[in-house]
Amino acid sequence: MKKEICRINNGKMAEGVCGGIAKYFGIDVSIVRFVWLLLCLAGGIGIWLYLICTLAMPKEHN
Repeated sequence: MKKEICRINNGKMAEGVCGGIAKYFGIDVSIVRFVWLLLCLAGGIGIWLYLICTLAMPKEHN
């Protein structure tokens, strides 16, 4: 089975981007959210990256 990165449907807070990244890399979603928060505080690049990922990542198949 091919592993693909996608936004999750269950357990998401906003669009499921952080949950999808955490699932893809097999790490805890809290770590991804913390890194994303740091990126948002570092000049706002995290906000732009989140928007790009929301548009680029497909939704999870059920």
